[in-house]
Formats: sequence, C-alpha cells, structure tokens
Amino acid sequence: MKIKGFIGRLIISLIVASPVLYWCGNIVDETSRIDVFFMALMVVLFVAGVLLAWLLNPLFKR
Repeated sequence: MKIKGFIGRLIISLIVASPVLYWCGNIVDETSRIDVFFMALMVVLFVAGVLLAWLLNPLFKR
C-alpha cells in the first residue's frame, strides 16, 4: 500500500511538473545556460518534493 501511494504521488508530481518545465523551457529557450540552470532547479525542487512526501507519509497515515 505504501509503494502504491508513493508511485501515485510521483505520477501526480510529474504531471504537475511537466507543464511548468515546458513553460520555463519556452521562456528561456534563447539562452542555453539559463535553460540548463532552470531545468536543474526544477529537478532539485522535484526531488525535494518527493523526499518531503516520502518523509511526511507516516504523519498522514496516523
């Protein structure tokens, strides 16, 4: 049950993050350095969100 919830949250975060990634890519498509920076920032924020969801999971189960 825990794995299903984690995978569900992962899929939801991917669905939420993909338009944001596409939007940021469209805004900064002129400069490649800024584009790479934004993509790295989004990946870091995504990983942090997944880690937070995984760490706070026991709090929601109680």
